[in-house]
Amino acid sequence: AANPYQISDWYELNNIHQNLGANFTLAADLDKNSAGYSSVASSSANRDSGFDPLGDDTTSFTGSFDGNGYTISNLTINRSSTDYVGLFGSVKSGGTVTNVMLADADVTGQNWVGSLVGNHTGNNISNVSAGGTISGRNYVGGVVGQIQNGDVSDSSASGNVTATAEFAGGLVGDLSSGNIRNSFASGAVTTDSNYVGGLVGNLSSGNISNSYASGAVTTDDDYVGGLVGNLNSVNISHSNASGTVTGDDDVGGLVGYLTNGNITDSNASGAVTSDGDDDVGGLVG
Repeated sequence: AANPYQISDWYELNNIHQNLGANFTLAADLDKNSAGYSSVASSSANRDSGFDPLGDDTTSFTGSFDGNGYTISNLTINRSSTDYVGLFGSVKSGGTVTNVMLADADVTGQNWVGSLVGNHTGNNISNVSAGGTISGRNYVGGVVGQIQNGDVSDSSASGNVTATAEFAGGLVGDLSSGNIRNSFASGAVTTDSNYVGGLVGNLSSGNISNSYASGAVTTDDDYVGGLVGNLNSVNISHSNASGTVTGDDDVGGLVGYLTNGNITDSNASGAVTSDGDDDVGGLVG
């Protein structure tokens, strides 16, 4: 960890596949004009589907990756029938991803889709930012599709998120257990199903503090919130949402549905529209 591999072009970034348990740091900005991009994106392994995500549910990334203040621009992944899609497809216990900036990403997958990480288990994400367009089916987020037992801090997303099924969020699609603090999302979130939020689609256990969402949130289904779609055993403090919110039932300007939690020093200012009759509110559905 004190002497990580230096990543300075797309060839080296792609070669992380060879040692998913090692330590890496970015040593240069990367974009489509950087060395190796065309060869990596169009290789026989990738079949013109863009960058091959680092790690999957079978062989996950368990090392460390430090963006080191550099930016990865125009990351392109087009794998609509593939699960675990992002710069990192799957990061499991022991793996860390920090200080990463993604600009103008265009990422499409099936389930567990995020610009940075598709599925992240057992560790924290901090000081990351992402912008672009993120599309998938279930568990789709502007930065991470799903986080299991981990915190997100000092992070942001500005990309638009589109999902065709459940669990979509501007920052994180689903957070099973963890905390979010000092983070925000500004992109629009659109899905055809349940559990959709401007910041997080669903949060099962944890806390949200000093965070906000400003993008429009739209679905024709339930559990829809300007900040979070569904909360269970979660406290929210010093947070707000300002985007318009459109859904069916359990629709709220801040939170769509809240079970066993408290909201303090927080507000919502976006218009709330519902096609249903049940549980619609300016702050909580």
